Amino acid sequence: VYTYYTENEAGTTITLNRENLGDDEMKELRTAIREGLPATPGVRIIFDEDNTDAGGSATYFAVKLFGTDTTTLYRLADEAARRLDTMDGVEDVSRPRSTGRREIQVSLDRDRIAELGQTTADITQIMAFTLGGVRLDRFNAGDREIITWLALRLEDRSRLDDLRQIPIANAGGRPVLLGDVAAFEVIEQPRQIERENRKVRVSVKGTYDGEEWSETRKSIEEMMNAFNLPAGYSWSWNDRIVEQANEDAEMGVNFLLALMLVYLVMASLFESLTQPFAILFAIPFALPGTAWMLAITNTPFNLMAQIGLLILMGIVVNNGIVLIDHVNYFRSEGYSHEEAILRAGRDRLRPILMTAATTIIGLLPLAIGGVNVSGLLYYPMARTVMGGLISSVALTLLVLPYISLGTEGLSNWLRRVWQGSRSARLKITTEVPN
Repeated sequence: VYTYYTENEAGTTITLNRENLGDDEMKELRTAIREGLPATPGVRIIFDEDNTDAGGSATYFAVKLFGTDTTTLYRLADEAARRLDTMDGVEDVSRPRSTGRREIQVSLDRDRIAELGQTTADITQIMAFTLGGVRLDRFNAGDREIITWLALRLEDRSRLDDLRQIPIANAGGRPVLLGDVAAFEVIEQPRQIERENRKVRVSVKGTYDGEEWSETRKSIEEMMNAFNLPAGYSWSWNDRIVEQANEDAEMGVNFLLALMLVYLVMASLFESLTQPFAILFAIPFALPGTAWMLAITNTPFNLMAQIGLLILMGIVVNNGIVLIDHVNYFRSEGYSHEEAILRAGRDRLRPILMTAATTIIGLLPLAIGGVNVSGLLYYPMARTVMGGLISSVALTLLVLPYISLGTEGLSNWLRRVWQGSRSARLKITTEVPN
């Protein structure tokens, strides 16, 4: 824990002993800290991230405004912060202050300086000496050297009038003061000016404590797109939220490709277009277990959890393949569909349970450990696979037989429709007129 304070603000940096806290845990932590701090009139408590482009979970976000003029950017940031404050669930809205420190702005009269036979560099050196002094050669005091500086006394350089009264040498020999060739003004400037891609950036930060971050994100995007931004000005999310949106889109494409490939492989193996549909129902059977496992373990649904879902698509169909393949075997032996399902379920119950149990046990060390590669923790992936396997095995054994009967009936009906239409076409083409 590190604490600092300035004239009108104080901050505490807390380093957590756990990485990748879940969204709910982060919200509970903020709530606990807020409740533990005393309520003081005029004091506002804000939770923030050190890095604008960090975070990106449903607990932290930043809206970045880009442009050329800092005054305009701060005006736009003020309006964005005001609108964000009115949204449900959005907390800790903040932006950098437009004023941070007082500076002396000096404007030189270049023409007047040239008339005096001086240059702007000469005037700069005079001011540097006046404000900071100049370092001289070391003074040799026998057995040691003393560092020496030549500078005005502090009381002779503490006011602007002192700077204006500094004499400047000139070719004419007439007394000229620094105030005759320079204008001094005390202004307040931001503490820092951030730049990104050669543009000035001002960020409006906030946290979200609600339950519908995706809907709130859309509302914020609509609000920002409705801004009348001047020409040359734009806005964007912090990098992590942009990356998450891209990852979600890519994972959606990956899910569709995986589903198509699994179906094509099973259709070629079973030489049927309907039986693979029954097996594919094992995939949605895994979703309740995945949601349950992530909820009870308070695990974030991040990129690794999505990869776990992708892996599940290839694992959970195995149980269905084993069951349906054995059903087909008994059908070929002359059993009815119902009898074949009963016999296949009895014969394959133990292998299916043993396969699922060994897979789950093998994933336990990964699910409870802190194994990570390049900062990505693997436990969300392991817990996703474990939860999906548990529900998929149970629902596959109970529901898949009924789905198999339904797809068999659908297949027979389609076959009769096809054969009926084909027979009608043959009858029409072979009919001979009298």
